[in-house]
Amino acid sequence: MKNFTIGILGATGAVGQKFIRLLQDHPWFTIAKLGASERSAGKPYKAAVHWIESTELPQDVADIQVTTCGPEHFNDVDFVFSGLDSSVAGTIERNFAEAGIPVISNAKNFRMEEAVPLLIPEINPEHIALIESQTFTEDSSGWIVTNPNCVCVPLAMSLRPFYDAFGIESVIVTSMQATPALPALIFLATWCRTLVVKRIKFTPNRSKFWELLNIQPSPQLILRCRPQPCAFPPLRGICFRFR
Repeated sequence: MKNFTIGILGATGAVGQKFIRLLQDHPWFTIAKLGASERSAGKPYKAAVHWIESTELPQDVADIQVTTCGPEHFNDVDFVFSGLDSSVAGTIERNFAEAGIPVISNAKNFRMEEAVPLLIPEINPEHIALIESQTFTEDSSGWIVTNPNCVCVPLAMSLRPFYDAFGIESVIVTSMQATPALPALIFLATWCRTLVVKRIKFTPNRSKFWELLNIQPSPQLILRCRPQPCAFPPLRGICFRFR
């Protein structure tokens, strides 16, 4: 198996750190470039990051010099993983794709684009063929792949075996979102805003959800959403139940 040289965008953030932890010892990937904000650029990664993962900061990346998230700094990579915040991900990821550098993104910005696959390899690996219809570059060297959001991924992976074995008539889902580790007063002050955000989190993905499951729904099979967001104590993660 070829070893791919990769870069990570948003490397100092929580998602970027997760990418580093999961990929550091992977036999397929070598982390060569780290991108973050201008505030972090020019510093070795160990000086730029506030490491929050439960493992030690990997020594292989500790001394890599952080750059800004411009494609001109990533010419030597095969592709990048993007842990960028959605407030900046759209423009930056498009710049990379148009520069011929493929992007595998955790951000929401391109999820609803028809030619961008919402990829869960265990369920829909053939959807990767959608990148052939993307037009970021004339030679198709630049493309974007995304994952579904944190509710749709476990929901899709849970529903697919049930659909294969028994079919699906209806689904009721309750999702529980992790609460940030904020002081109580700040948490209370942001609670109303959080409710608004979480209520719409699943709904925009409905038009792609059956495609994600590789299901051709009958007219009787309708996905109805009545979001009721709840919070629970852990710092990171999500849990849900369905019936």
